[in-house]
Amino acid sequence: MDPSGATAIGPCYDAAKWAASPISCRIKYFKELRHNVRVLEEKTNELVAMESDARKRLRMEEEKRRQPLELVNRWLNNVEKANTQVTNIIKSYKGLGNNFFSNLYSRLKLAKRVVDQIQEVDKLLGKRFLDGLALDTPITDKPTILFDEPSFPGQSTVEKKINEIMELVMNPEIAIIGVHGMGGIGKTYILKKVNDKVAGTKQFSQIIWVTVSKDVGGIKKLQNRIAQQLGEHFANELLKCEDEMIRASMLAEKLKQTEKFFLILDDLWEEISLKKVGIPEPSGGGNCMNCKIVLTTRFLSVCDFIRTHAIVEVKKLSEEEAWNLFKAMTGNQVLEHEEVEHVAREVVHQCGGLPLAIITVGPVMRRMRYTKEWRHTLKKLKSSKVEIKGPDGDVFQLLSFSYNNLKGDQVKKCFLYCAFYPEDHLIQPRELIEYWMAEGYLEEENREWGHQGGRGAEIDEGYRILQEIKDASLLETVQEGEVEYVRLHDLVRDLAVRIMREEFRYVTKAGMELTRLPELAWEKVRKISLMRNEIEVLPNFQLNCPNLSTFLLPRNPLSQTYPFRSWRRQYPPVHFPNSFFSQMPALRVLDMSHCNIEEVPSSISDLSRLRALYLQLSDLVKLPSLEKLQELQVLNLRYTAIQELHGLGALVNLRFLDLSYTSELRHIDQADSISNLTFLEDVRVHGCKFFTEDSPMNSTCIQQMRYLKRLEKVEMSFRSYESFIEAIMHIQWNTLKTFNIQLSPPSSHEVSFIPDSEGKVVCIYNLDICSYMSTFSLPANVEGLLFSGCTIPQLFQLPCIKKLRYLKKLRVEGSSVLGDCPMVGLDIEPYSLASLETLKLVCIQGLKGGLFSGISRNGCLMNLKFFFVDNCKCLKNLFSSNILQQLKNIEVIKATLCFDLEEILSSTDEDCQKDDCDTITTTEVVLPKLHTLYLWCLPSLQSISKKTWVCDSLQTVAIFECPGLRELPFGKLPSLENIYGDCDWWDALHWDNPKSKTLLQPSFAARNVFDHDVLGIGDFN
Repeated sequence: MDPSGATAIGPCYDAAKWAASPISCRIKYFKELRHNVRVLEEKTNELVAMESDARKRLRMEEEKRRQPLELVNRWLNNVEKANTQVTNIIKSYKGLGNNFFSNLYSRLKLAKRVVDQIQEVDKLLGKRFLDGLALDTPITDKPTILFDEPSFPGQSTVEKKINEIMELVMNPEIAIIGVHGMGGIGKTYILKKVNDKVAGTKQFSQIIWVTVSKDVGGIKKLQNRIAQQLGEHFANELLKCEDEMIRASMLAEKLKQTEKFFLILDDLWEEISLKKVGIPEPSGGGNCMNCKIVLTTRFLSVCDFIRTHAIVEVKKLSEEEAWNLFKAMTGNQVLEHEEVEHVAREVVHQCGGLPLAIITVGPVMRRMRYTKEWRHTLKKLKSSKVEIKGPDGDVFQLLSFSYNNLKGDQVKKCFLYCAFYPEDHLIQPRELIEYWMAEGYLEEENREWGHQGGRGAEIDEGYRILQEIKDASLLETVQEGEVEYVRLHDLVRDLAVRIMREEFRYVTKAGMELTRLPELAWEKVRKISLMRNEIEVLPNFQLNCPNLSTFLLPRNPLSQTYPFRSWRRQYPPVHFPNSFFSQMPALRVLDMSHCNIEEVPSSISDLSRLRALYLQLSDLVKLPSLEKLQELQVLNLRYTAIQELHGLGALVNLRFLDLSYTSELRHIDQADSISNLTFLEDVRVHGCKFFTEDSPMNSTCIQQMRYLKRLEKVEMSFRSYESFIEAIMHIQWNTLKTFNIQLSPPSSHEVSFIPDSEGKVVCIYNLDICSYMSTFSLPANVEGLLFSGCTIPQLFQLPCIKKLRYLKKLRVEGSSVLGDCPMVGLDIEPYSLASLETLKLVCIQGLKGGLFSGISRNGCLMNLKFFFVDNCKCLKNLFSSNILQQLKNIEVIKATLCFDLEEILSSTDEDCQKDDCDTITTTEVVLPKLHTLYLWCLPSLQSISKKTWVCDSLQTVAIFECPGLRELPFGKLPSLENIYGDCDWWDALHWDNPKSKTLLQPSFAARNVFDHDVLGIGDFN
């Protein structure tokens, strides 16, 4: 046979095997992603039309009192779920954007989801109801049944109530349950436990929790809150409708479509009609497991008005239960002393069996060690019981005790500031601390503690105070996904509002759906919060506010429009009277962010005492001169459309400047005087037109930044290489605590920036670095570095790279390496990149092997922990034995979509020869810290290693779609928890010792690469 023919047959045979493998399916789905998304949209539209027809026919059947088939209900529910899934898929697809390389893994996952969803939609489209949609059996109603409270001997009051409510929830004859009791008694806590138990039963397809509160603002806002729990698409549709009755009908229809929902209405204050809200009112009796409603309220009359089928009263804790809770909150061994215990029990008695009171008073006592302290505190607790009228008077007296025990007036002011947010609002800690800083609270607190420093020190102090308030149980922590918020209990907020009003003349009317400014004695008000209302217009006359120091007006529409930013631009903006701020001489903090304003009154220029001005995320186009605002410390114009900025050079006390994403800002007056801003600590100008364009004034401004000695943080982006290098040369990077710099030349699209990113990061996009070898430079203290779409030489041979001794994270994606060059050359300096912990290589063309040639025995990469390589198609192997042995701190190795990768650890000595090292004769590779090995879609992979890997810390091995891999190189694995892979691959593995498979079998778990628990391993970012 002709040798050339034989040579040709081999690749054809390999291609045939490839085409038949699951990997080829993945690639096929990937290539056809755009087409498949269009197909999915078309089929879903057809399905929605089919669903609409079915529901119309069902309504006609129900009018005849005929009962829908369970099969039909199930189909409708599945259609609803499919529609939601398709909406999420389309949203994910659009969110991928145009950056092909950085989203490759996400595209592959999404491509498979799209194909699966098309199949699911096809199944639903193919369903035919030959027996009709409904039964001839008519629907009948049964009488409502109420239950007496059962007894649970030996259990605590709280446990009794949880179990009692659960029994009612699982009772098919009970549909609406009312839970009532005084404020602070623990109703919400009990319902949270019930919520968890109900979720565990899986009896309901959807659990909807809505916190109502007394400031909910009527039926409309309650409807909005319920709609938000039913999906973004439906919530937006409901928001478009203004008619209350139509909204109720839409909501009722949506809830009826939801199979088996469990609705919790927490903290209901008013006697409302469920029907007017749009909540279907189950009649009770025999068939109520499809719809359950539980509400909590302080008023029995609310339960009676709604006609709840069962009522549960939550009572105070018994003396012993209160004592046990108090001991748990104090955690103090001193309670064991008889004399202290006597005083402590008296403290508990003063709390009156109220859990909230015990939880807030307990932490105050935790720090006390001596009997005298306890007696003194008990005396203060009794003396704090001044007359407070109303149903919550006793609780307020006890909560005020915890407030009075906060250390220092500044901490108390910080706590009270939380009440400027709406009731039950989730507060972002950093935003709250920014307000505290603007007010000057943290400056004074720092001085009291003898601390000195800039904004960074104040932010740290802010978090310390926040923790102190949480430790006093006056703030609760709420976790939403990965984001942590804080929130005031409604009673604690009520106390704060009372103190603010009576002692400080502060007013808070946040989140109350006001459409106009409230009628107040404005001349007496010192601070006011009107945030998150629906105020559309401001008065065309001057407000006489001689004492007003804080005016918070964010997130108001300030227009005759629907109050959401995306809807506004089709409507005329608001024009303020120019004299609006003329009678506010004491104003120090002004927040008009997230508002539909194109310009602010010219009288803002005369607010000479103003310290903070927030106008971000508004439609602002024009801003008066700021020259007279010489006390201004914070100026935030982020995401505005301003075109000119006047008077910046005169703001000599400015500490924080944010001009990010001001894409229309072309002129900054007095930009050549930026060196006057000697107090400037934080500058954010990413996406600012003035700074991204190359101009003489821009150049002068950058050069003058070297004189800003207090500068701690910088965020900048450049479209010009020359401006980028000029900034690198002139800004004092070594004195900065954080910076984030981006270069994306005009030939490339501008890449979105991650705001508030910590660390010292530089991102370079689409730059031919080879053309700038002699001038290319980076800050010497950079910690994170990204090259995306660049043309690079031997990467680690760049002079500036070799000097980066603080670099911790390096990512190279979508780039080209010139020729067949290794990433690291032979002359790399000892201990270069010694701090590097994460190295990620994605879609690099021309990279074939010898990634780490030159690092042997010179300390380079000695601290590398995470190594990821993805879609480097020409790569043959990752490591030589000699190189891998040097990486003693490696924890994670991940390789995906490298189609030519044959070995993880090279079986030849070629790399050792390149390294000019002695031949390694050992038969083992010791990786003491490796805990995860992840391999996916490596069709050419034949071997992980010919040598035995000793990995005492290895916990997870995940191997998918590596058909040629037939052996695992591991010795004993004392820490192993999971081996993920396909069953066929696992069964086909070869074992030198048959006992090895037996030992490892319990750790093996058959998984698909797209399973969620495996994705947790794969998505290292």
